[in-house]
Amino acid sequence: QMGLTFEHCNSAEQGLILFEEHSYDLVLLDIVLMGKKDGIEMIKEIRARQDHKNLIPLLAMSGTSKTSERIHALRVGANDFITKPVVQAELSVRVKNLIVARQLHLKIISQQQDLEKLAMTDQLTGLYNRYFLSSFIEKALSLSKRHKYPLSLIMIDLDKFKFINDNFGHELGDEVLVKISSELQKNC
Repeated sequence: QMGLTFEHCNSAEQGLILFEEHSYDLVLLDIVLMGKKDGIEMIKEIRARQDHKNLIPLLAMSGTSKTSERIHALRVGANDFITKPVVQAELSVRVKNLIVARQLHLKIISQQQDLEKLAMTDQLTGLYNRYFLSSFIEKALSLSKRHKYPLSLIMIDLDKFKFINDNFGHELGDEVLVKISSELQKNC
């Protein structure tokens, strides 16, 4: 009724396999499931992941009226909890809110990555800038020493580049920088 697609399974084991194989915007799970694992174990396993999937919203449900069970599900990582029998309007609102929050979170992550790239690279050439170098070099040197592998750093100075800008214009100067940076990226 909400225009969403879904996949259904009866056990946490099956759910975790589906979760591994596919990408979801939301997981709606019952605390009581068939199989050896329950919904709490499924929540714990999803939250213990070391990838981006560990942040997918989880909406837990149960027919229990025990407050302690609901609180426990939230403590181990469920984003929200709904009690059965489910009121359709309430489920719709909770699902919509969790999906919208997920979409906003993904947008923030994307914008943060864009800002980091802008802060650490030259917009014209795409090469790393001095800001990146100052934050990166100490860590790179330390890792190189610790793991005993060589580290190289290339810095270049374009002789008479001011002459190109002054006599042929900044547009041509930009083209020269782009071509040189392209060659550096191809060969390094």
